[in-house]
Amino acid sequence: MRDLPIDARECGAGELMLSGSMHELCDGRLFLTMSLIGALPSTHSFRAAISIASRAWRSCARKGWTNRAPSAASRCRPGRRSSSTWVGWGIYWKIKGAIDRRRHYSLGSPAVDDTTPWAALSTELQGEMDQAVAMLREAADQGHMEAQAVCGDLYGFGFGVAKDGRLAFVYREKSAQQGDLVAQYNTGIEHRDGLGCDQSYRRAAEWLQKAALQGHAGAQHALGYAYEYGQGVPQSDEKAFELYSQSAAQGHPYGQSSLAICYHDGRGCKQSYERAVELFRQSAAQGLVVAQCNLAVSETRLM
Repeated sequence: MRDLPIDARECGAGELMLSGSMHELCDGRLFLTMSLIGALPSTHSFRAAISIASRAWRSCARKGWTNRAPSAASRCRPGRRSSSTWVGWGIYWKIKGAIDRRRHYSLGSPAVDDTTPWAALSTELQGEMDQAVAMLREAADQGHMEAQAVCGDLYGFGFGVAKDGRLAFVYREKSAQQGDLVAQYNTGIEHRDGLGCDQSYRRAAEWLQKAALQGHAGAQHALGYAYEYGQGVPQSDEKAFELYSQSAAQGHPYGQSSLAICYHDGRGCKQSYERAVELFRQSAAQGLVVAQCNLAVSETRLM
């Protein structure tokens, strides 16, 4: 009989997360474009910003300062539309950065999750955001993988636009089909929970498997949960233990906590209170409340 007060797996089987594509991009065009937009006065023409960014990128390319070409999956048609993509991203990240700074550093304000919908923007910022969304949607409709993932974030979390779960799902699935790691994870979660699509554990497991194979710790944990409870895949404590182990090895707090419960109960592995306590401590140190509660109970086993 389970004697732990809280099953962490039931509290953290996976939630939608922000796309990682833009955080991981190191393309010189994006850096140049964002820098130019940040330096331009608000009254400066967006068309002029596109022109300046394009000329700057071509100049760097001629001088050999660019060290990476865009991947085939992220390549748009050449010309003005490709430049518009980077300007759209630059505008969006400039606005998002300002909002995140206010959220996290306002005196006396509690911390706000990065996925919380934005409050109403000023007329000026909303005008800029509308142009950014138009540019990103144009790129997404042309098949740009990262733009599709970011559009999924915009409509999924309500960043400068009205939340639209169906539209978010459509964009994320398109990005996932091209191999975007976080989009694959998010598409799996959307299928699992019926967010913007018909609920399907089978389809959820298929997408989570794709992301897990690419090393996504959250997907490894969510897929482990699916195997433990037989959701869309054959029930298997051994497979769940394997996936929780992969997630925990990357420092994922829920992966650590779920793996600890496996050791505590001897599910898919040999029972070990010592190993359970060790993993609960690692998860609790990251602030996971359920792990902190279960740690207190598990430690009594060693007394």
